[in-house]
Amino acid sequence: MDVSWVKPHLSKMFGIIQTNQNILDFIQEKTSHFSGKLYKYFSFSKDDENHALDNLENGILYFSKPDHFNDPFDCALGFSIENALKEMLPHLINDKISIEGENEAIVKDFIVKLLCGTTPKLEYDNPTIKIISLLYSNPKMKDIIQMTSRGESIQKDELQTRFLEMLSDKDFASQFFTLITDPSKIYSASLTESDVMEAALSLIQQDPEILTSIGKQLDDTSRNLFSAIKSVSNEDSIIDRIEKIAEITNFNGLDIKTEVKKVRNTLNPILPRIKEIINENFAITCFSETPDNILMWSHYADKHSGFCVEYDFKKMTSQSLLLMLFPAIYSNEKPNIPLSMFDFNDLDNIKLSNGSSGIPDLIISLLTKSNIWSYEKEWRIIGSQSMLQEQKHMEDIAVKVYYGANISPENKERLEAIVKRKDLESAQFIIDNDRFKLRLY
Repeated sequence: MDVSWVKPHLSKMFGIIQTNQNILDFIQEKTSHFSGKLYKYFSFSKDDENHALDNLENGILYFSKPDHFNDPFDCALGFSIENALKEMLPHLINDKISIEGENEAIVKDFIVKLLCGTTPKLEYDNPTIKIISLLYSNPKMKDIIQMTSRGESIQKDELQTRFLEMLSDKDFASQFFTLITDPSKIYSASLTESDVMEAALSLIQQDPEILTSIGKQLDDTSRNLFSAIKSVSNEDSIIDRIEKIAEITNFNGLDIKTEVKKVRNTLNPILPRIKEIINENFAITCFSETPDNILMWSHYADKHSGFCVEYDFKKMTSQSLLLMLFPAIYSNEKPNIPLSMFDFNDLDNIKLSNGSSGIPDLIISLLTKSNIWSYEKEWRIIGSQSMLQEQKHMEDIAVKVYYGANISPENKERLEAIVKRKDLESAQFIIDNDRFKLRLY
């Protein structure tokens, strides 16, 4: 199921002032992603019997609070303190670190990227620094660059071997030659790989100290930062990376660590309240794209002894609910409370953001389920409890009832009476004798 359209759709929907026309446009775009028909499975178990039959009889869609789902992970959003710290690090570094010199902004950005666990790419106009950044991006050359920055000598054969290995990647070769010479004379797309290697060897033979000289041209601050990449990146947590950075720079790591701990302590009591807000304000009803899913009949319709209702969403008149109808997003990663819901501008007063900027990310989180549930092919309406009456929406859009393959004669008779009164279509599923499949009788 393609769900790539969901996030852009949500961002656009909450980013403009709603008019009658664009509401219709949003609904039309959404319904183009499915047939217009969705399905819900029911059982006749003691707990569900009256609830399911009454809803069918009276044209009711029932919405559950998120904490009532059978999957304890569903809508139980987690929270990554580590990601939250990454969000506030630029503010923290800017406030707490003082770097002398014209490259202050570049060095601070470098530190933030190191702390966030990414290999920084410095944007200098100086081509020498650009070459260093390019070489550091290639793991085959990192050790050699670190040796040159310490003033150690390199064997020519070793340098040539490493360099040739890197130049087997034409993208790398193109970037490198563009930086050190006129690329039209040495490298072009028409050259073969062997031509490129021959040109590289020729260049190194003419000036075997070319890489060593690059390393020696670095200023002290840049050299220290480059030499720290490997050791900092090996640390698992932001706190540990802060300590590593503090060892090789002139800022006080203790100040940063104190601020980080303060942020952590500020966020911890907010998290339970966010989960309460979600459960108090949202209610969800779920559907499937298909009426013949064997597992759905087994799990939700009491081993095929229940029934399945087909709903025609082209008949639904509630635009507010149609706007919030989306497919489930299946993932291996548990969804977190979105950081876009927080305002990190004042680190002494972290609070929930005002406005709707964080809502699209929150909806995405509430749509996200484990990949293990992907067989359900689920769609769900994320409704506001304030718009529902006791978690119910009165709108009769049921058009057909499917009887389970193992439904009892008594229960089928009760259902048939409702189907007749409401003038609904109906069909009977039976178990195929030759395949793992349900077929209509």
